[in-house]
Amino acid sequence: TEVIPLKQNGCLEKSLVLSPGNYAISCFHDVNNNGRMDKTFVGIPKEPYGLSGAYASKFSPPTWAETNVFIGAGQTVVIRLTEW
Repeated sequence: TEVIPLKQNGCLEKSLVLSPGNYAISCFHDVNNNGRMDKTFVGIPKEPYGLSGAYASKFSPPTWAETNVFIGAGQTVVIRLTEW
């Protein structure tokens, strides 16, 4: 877990050097800066979140198969945050 500050334009960027392979990436915007993802009593995210891969269901937690992506040498992955 790592905190990445927002830039003035509301974007953030994190550069990592990874060996080529499959990875699953998750992130969220800690709107109230309490250090955790806030959820409703039934587990629905209250804060914007993003996942790598092709996760589409909003009624179950993501699986490895839905979120893993192959990252090759020099490749960029863009994750857009969404709200439930």
